[in-house]
Amino acid sequence: MESGARHQILALAKLPYLVVDNPEGLRATRRLVRGGGDVRCIYECAMLDEPEFVQITERFVAAGERARLAPEVPMRLCIVDGSQVLMSLRDPVAGGTSNTNVLVEHPALARCLTYAFETLWAGAEDFTAVVASRR
Repeated sequence: MESGARHQILALAKLPYLVVDNPEGLRATRRLVRGGGDVRCIYECAMLDEPEFVQITERFVAAGERARLAPEVPMRLCIVDGSQVLMSLRDPVAGGTSNTNVLVEHPALARCLTYAFETLWAGAEDFTAVVASRR
């Protein structure tokens, strides 16, 4: 999805992360930002306790991603170009040990989830400022 993005990627990053190293995501971030696009991600504050995650996120910020921190995010989510949605949903019956990934291409669903993302974004703290204050 990231490699095909044309103008926007909005993401929620929920621990535990499924992918730690993401070179394709970095390339997509650089490409989109150079072209005037928007790449934003909201991370859970608990990631600050993992230096490796902080360093990886700093690479994304250096590539142009705008990052914020929230006490918690409800799920892993990626919205691309206002039409594609990838959700990773934890199975409540399996106690969070199993995930179901759902990819939907539907502009109305993407718009609805974008409203939810924007609400979380408005209440989240700037990643760079929080990291700088901890150093």
